[in-house]
Amino acid sequence: MTLRLLSPLAAAGAALALAALGAVPARASLMLNATGTADGLALAVFATINSGDTGFGPFGLAATGAGTILVHNQPNETTYVFNDVNGQTVSSALSSTNSVSSNTSGYATAGGQAYGSIGGIGTRFVQFNPDGTVSRTLAPGVTAYLGMVGEPDGHILATSRFQGLIDINPVTNRFTQIIPGLTGDGLSLSADGKTAYLVSNGAVLAIDLVTRAVVRTYANAGPSPDSTGVINAPGSAVNGEIVVSNNDGSLGLIDPATGGYTQIGSGGTRLDYTFADASNGSLLIDGSNNVYRLTCTRADCSIGSPPPASAPEPATITLLGAGLASLACFRRRRGDG
Repeated sequence: MTLRLLSPLAAAGAALALAALGAVPARASLMLNATGTADGLALAVFATINSGDTGFGPFGLAATGAGTILVHNQPNETTYVFNDVNGQTVSSALSSTNSVSSNTSGYATAGGQAYGSIGGIGTRFVQFNPDGTVSRTLAPGVTAYLGMVGEPDGHILATSRFQGLIDINPVTNRFTQIIPGLTGDGLSLSADGKTAYLVSNGAVLAIDLVTRAVVRTYANAGPSPDSTGVINAPGSAVNGEIVVSNNDGSLGLIDPATGGYTQIGSGGTRLDYTFADASNGSLLIDGSNNVYRLTCTRADCSIGSPPPASAPEPATITLLGAGLASLACFRRRRGDG
């Protein structure tokens, strides 16, 4: 069954209703546990890319300005273009483009444009066309590493092999060093865009982008952290908590106040990069076989971006209300980790 994301609230309510019927997770190996669902989260398969694969799989994830999602698949060096709806396979992709040597680097979206790198670690950043082909080289001479994330001002925060953590301005095509020498894997931003979270050496680093300093290190970041996302749910006990995708196929949450880590899902294949889909407030998560979509079931919740201000249609409110009635969205605070 395909879930069409007409609005963020429709997506949340429909995903929850389907989960209650057992329809959403039927095709997914990664499953939320009781803690994850009690926290007001739901999981669906966005696209099956490499059925049965347990090694490297999709890496780059980014939205285009055309309302579609780019997914780069490392095993066959192909970038697919999908509609932004769940339940897809490579056969339902709108198009595919050979992208030799894109390797294991992440993608990002900033200012409605998709960016990434080609040639693997230590090569160049690029801007993509909506069909996944390369539009231009970004910040010539800068060497790419792994993580990328789009910033609210249209800039790109990225890790570079030799320049450390950098800020790239796509308009001027120049970059600024944020923290020289600091590299790592997946990158994500807080909802206000002021704090970056970088996975580095098995820990999650919180970086103040105003002071350009690492302000906290979450050493208890899960068994094999690779990338993150941040929950924005004002009034909820999970507000500000950090979603962690792990290479061992599990999901967890870090409480930013205590540093405590709690597992919320398991059973997946290798999990890797994440992408905050701002158009509907969900978090796309790479698995070696599937790309998953993590959503909130609260009306005022999103992952990686502020919740939209638009009012939902009456039918959406009814569906969401029915779904919320079946979950306890608040929970106990997590202990120190």
